Amino acid sequence: MDVVAKYYGIDPSEVLAFGDGNNDIDMFRWAGASVAMSHATVEAYAAATFVAPPGDPATCLARAVANL
Repeated sequence: MDVVAKYYGIDPSEVLAFGDGNNDIDMFRWAGASVAMSHATVEAYAAATFVAPPGDPATCLARAVANL
C-alpha cells in the first residue's frame, strides 16, 4: 500500500480502501477512509469508517460507492 502511494505521490489520507476480511484491517487503518463490505467480518466492520449497505455480495462494491 504505502510503496505504491509513495511512488505516485498520494498521501494515505487521500485513499479510500474497500475490504471484507481481517486481512484488510491494516489497510483500513492506513487509509484516510475505509468501507467494509456488507458481508465483512465483525472485526473489519469495527475497523472501517463506513459499512456498505446489505445485499448481494456480487454488487456490494457498487452499492458502497453509490452511498458514499
